[in-house]
Amino acid sequence: MKIKIREWNWNVFGDVRLKMQKAEEDVKATSLLSDRNPEDITLLNNLVTARGRQELANEQYKAILHQKSREKWLKEGTTNTISFHTSVKIRQATNAISELEEDSGSIVIDQKRITHILEQHFENKFKYQEVNMADEIFDATPELITQDDNRMMEAIPTNEEIRAVVFQLKAYSAPGPYGFPSFFYKFHGI
Repeated sequence: MKIKIREWNWNVFGDVRLKMQKAEEDVKATSLLSDRNPEDITLLNNLVTARGRQELANEQYKAILHQKSREKWLKEGTTNTISFHTSVKIRQATNAISELEEDSGSIVIDQKRITHILEQHFENKFKYQEVNMADEIFDATPELITQDDNRMMEAIPTNEEIRAVVFQLKAYSAPGPYGFPSFFYKFHGI
Protein backbone atom coordinates (compact mmCIF):
# COMPACT_ATOMS: atom_id res chain seq x y z
CA MET A 1 0.00 0.00 0.00
CA LYS A 2 2.83 2.37 0.91
CA ILE A 3 4.46 1.85 -2.49
CA LYS A 4 1.18 2.55 -4.33
CA ILE A 5 0.67 5.79 -2.38
CA ARG A 6 4.19 6.92 -3.22
CA GLU A 7 3.64 6.17 -6.90
CA TRP A 8 0.33 8.06 -6.84
CA ASN A 9 1.98 11.00 -5.08
CA TRP A 10 4.80 11.10 -7.62
CA ASN A 11 2.41 10.88 -10.57
CA VAL A 12 -0.02 13.48 -9.26
CA PHE A 13 2.28 15.97 -7.54
CA GLY A 14 5.74 15.10 -8.86
CA ASP A 15 8.87 16.59 -7.36
CA VAL A 16 7.63 19.77 -5.71
CA ARG A 17 11.11 21.25 -5.46
CA LEU A 18 11.53 20.94 -9.23
CA LYS A 19 8.07 22.45 -9.74
CA MET A 20 9.06 25.39 -7.52
CA GLN A 21 12.30 25.89 -9.43
CA LYS A 22 10.53 25.72 -12.82
CA ALA A 23 7.80 28.11 -11.62
CA GLU A 24 10.44 30.60 -10.47
CA GLU A 25 12.21 30.40 -13.84
CA ASP A 26 8.86 30.91 -15.63
CA VAL A 27 8.12 33.99 -13.51
CA LYS A 28 11.54 35.47 -14.33
CA ALA A 29 11.15 34.80 -18.05
CA THR A 30 7.59 36.14 -18.31
CA SER A 31 8.54 39.13 -16.14
CA LEU A 32 11.37 40.05 -18.53
CA LEU A 33 9.06 39.72 -21.53
CA SER A 34 6.37 41.81 -19.87
CA ASP A 35 8.90 44.48 -18.84
CA ARG A 36 10.10 44.83 -22.44
CA ASN A 37 6.56 45.46 -23.67
CA PRO A 38 4.47 46.74 -20.71
CA GLU A 39 1.46 47.63 -22.88
CA ASP A 40 0.90 44.03 -24.04
CA ILE A 41 -2.01 42.65 -21.99
CA THR A 42 -1.32 39.04 -23.06
CA LEU A 43 2.21 39.18 -21.63
CA LEU A 44 0.85 40.68 -18.41
CA ASN A 45 -1.73 37.88 -18.14
CA ASN A 46 1.03 35.31 -18.72
CA LEU A 47 3.01 36.89 -15.86
CA VAL A 48 0.01 36.76 -13.51
CA THR A 49 -0.57 33.09 -14.42
CA ALA A 50 3.12 32.24 -13.86
CA ARG A 51 3.06 33.93 -10.45
CA GLY A 52 -0.07 31.98 -9.56
CA ARG A 53 1.66 28.69 -10.45
CA GLN A 54 4.68 29.75 -8.40
CA GLU A 55 2.49 30.54 -5.39
CA LEU A 56 0.73 27.17 -5.72
CA ALA A 57 4.06 25.31 -5.85
CA ASN A 58 5.27 27.23 -2.77
CA GLU A 59 2.11 26.33 -0.85
CA GLN A 60 2.48 22.65 -1.80
CA TYR A 61 6.09 22.68 -0.61
CA LYS A 62 5.11 24.32 2.70
CA ALA A 63 2.40 21.70 3.22
CA ILE A 64 4.88 18.88 2.61
CA LEU A 65 7.38 20.39 5.06
CA HIS A 66 4.63 20.78 7.64
CA GLN A 67 3.60 17.15 7.27
CA LYS A 68 7.21 15.98 7.48
CA SER A 69 7.78 17.98 10.66
CA ARG A 70 4.74 16.34 12.26
CA GLU A 71 5.91 12.91 11.13
CA LYS A 72 9.36 13.54 12.56
CA TRP A 73 7.89 14.67 15.86
CA LEU A 74 5.76 11.54 16.08
CA LYS A 75 8.77 9.31 15.37
CA GLU A 76 11.33 11.21 17.43
CA GLY A 77 9.18 12.93 20.05
CA THR A 78 11.47 12.09 22.95
CA THR A 79 14.48 13.36 21.02
CA ASN A 80 12.72 16.65 20.46
CA THR A 81 11.88 16.85 24.15
CA ILE A 82 15.53 16.29 25.07
CA SER A 83 16.51 18.98 22.58
CA PHE A 84 13.96 21.38 24.07
CA HIS A 85 15.16 20.79 27.64
CA THR A 86 18.77 21.23 26.57
CA SER A 87 17.96 24.58 24.95
CA VAL A 88 16.15 25.70 28.12
CA LYS A 89 19.14 24.75 30.27
CA ILE A 90 21.47 26.66 27.96
CA ARG A 91 19.19 29.73 28.14
CA GLN A 92 19.09 29.50 31.95
CA ALA A 93 22.87 29.27 32.12
CA THR A 94 23.17 32.30 29.86
CA ASN A 95 20.80 34.33 32.05
CA ALA A 96 22.46 33.33 35.35
CA ILE A 97 24.81 35.65 37.23
CA SER A 98 27.95 33.58 37.74
CA GLU A 99 30.19 36.34 39.07
CA LEU A 100 29.78 39.86 40.42
CA GLU A 101 32.16 42.73 41.08
CA GLU A 102 31.83 44.36 44.50
CA ASP A 103 32.21 48.09 45.13
CA SER A 104 35.73 47.38 46.39
CA GLY A 105 36.65 45.87 43.00
CA SER A 106 36.92 42.23 44.13
CA ILE A 107 35.15 39.52 42.10
CA VAL A 108 32.64 37.28 43.92
CA ILE A 109 31.79 33.84 42.48
CA ASP A 110 30.00 32.26 45.45
CA GLN A 111 26.23 32.17 44.68
CA LYS A 112 25.19 32.80 48.30
CA ARG A 113 27.48 35.83 48.51
CA ILE A 114 26.17 37.12 45.14
CA THR A 115 22.60 36.75 46.40
CA HIS A 116 23.45 38.63 49.60
CA ILE A 117 25.18 41.47 47.71
CA LEU A 118 22.20 41.88 45.34
CA GLU A 119 19.71 41.85 48.22
CA GLN A 120 21.68 44.52 50.07
CA HIS A 121 21.96 46.62 46.92
CA PHE A 122 18.21 46.69 46.27
CA GLU A 123 17.30 47.13 49.95
CA ASN A 124 19.54 50.20 50.10
CA LYS A 125 18.24 51.47 46.77
CA PHE A 126 14.58 51.35 47.81
CA LYS A 127 14.99 52.24 51.49
CA TYR A 128 13.01 55.26 52.66
CA GLN A 129 15.05 58.42 52.54
CA GLU A 130 14.04 61.86 53.70
CA VAL A 131 13.52 64.26 50.81
CA ASN A 132 14.60 67.85 51.25
CA MET A 133 12.49 70.27 49.23
CA ALA A 134 14.23 73.33 47.87
CA ASP A 135 11.53 75.98 48.26
CA GLU A 136 13.71 78.50 46.40
CA ILE A 137 12.85 76.71 43.16
CA PHE A 138 9.33 78.19 43.30
CA ASP A 139 10.77 81.71 43.45
CA ALA A 140 11.94 81.31 39.84
CA THR A 141 8.46 80.58 38.46
CA PRO A 142 6.48 83.65 37.41
CA GLU A 143 3.17 84.48 39.08
CA LEU A 144 0.51 84.60 36.38
CA ILE A 145 -2.44 84.66 38.79
CA THR A 146 -2.58 87.18 41.57
CA GLN A 147 -3.60 86.30 45.11
CA ASP A 148 -6.95 88.13 44.64
CA ASP A 149 -7.67 86.12 41.45
CA ASN A 150 -6.78 82.91 43.25
CA ARG A 151 -9.14 83.70 46.17
CA MET A 152 -11.95 84.47 43.72
CA MET A 153 -11.46 81.16 41.83
CA GLU A 154 -11.37 79.15 45.03
CA ALA A 155 -14.48 80.81 46.50
CA ILE A 156 -17.67 78.74 46.66
CA PRO A 157 -20.57 80.56 44.96
CA THR A 158 -23.48 81.59 47.14
CA ASN A 159 -27.05 80.36 46.61
CA GLU A 160 -28.02 83.77 45.23
CA GLU A 161 -25.22 83.70 42.63
CA ILE A 162 -26.26 80.18 41.49
CA ARG A 163 -29.94 81.26 41.31
CA ALA A 164 -29.07 84.34 39.25
CA VAL A 165 -27.07 82.32 36.71
CA VAL A 166 -29.75 79.63 36.36
CA PHE A 167 -32.53 82.17 35.82
CA GLN A 168 -30.48 83.89 33.12
CA LEU A 169 -30.80 80.74 30.97
CA LYS A 170 -33.50 80.79 28.28
CA ALA A 171 -36.59 78.77 29.14
CA TYR A 172 -36.31 76.45 26.10
CA SER A 173 -32.57 75.82 26.20
CA ALA A 174 -30.08 73.72 28.05
CA PRO A 175 -26.32 73.86 28.38
CA GLY A 176 -24.49 72.30 25.48
CA PRO A 177 -25.30 72.16 21.74
CA TYR A 178 -27.64 69.12 21.92
CA GLY A 179 -29.52 69.77 25.14
CA PHE A 180 -32.45 67.38 25.76
CA PRO A 181 -34.93 69.97 27.16
CA SER A 182 -34.73 72.17 24.04
CA PHE A 183 -35.36 69.12 21.82
CA PHE A 184 -38.18 67.99 24.11
CA TYR A 185 -39.94 71.37 24.03
CA LYS A 186 -39.56 71.82 20.26
CA PHE A 187 -40.81 68.28 19.60
CA HIS A 188 -43.91 68.74 21.73
CA GLY A 189 -44.56 72.23 20.35
CA ILE A 190 -44.14 73.96 23.69
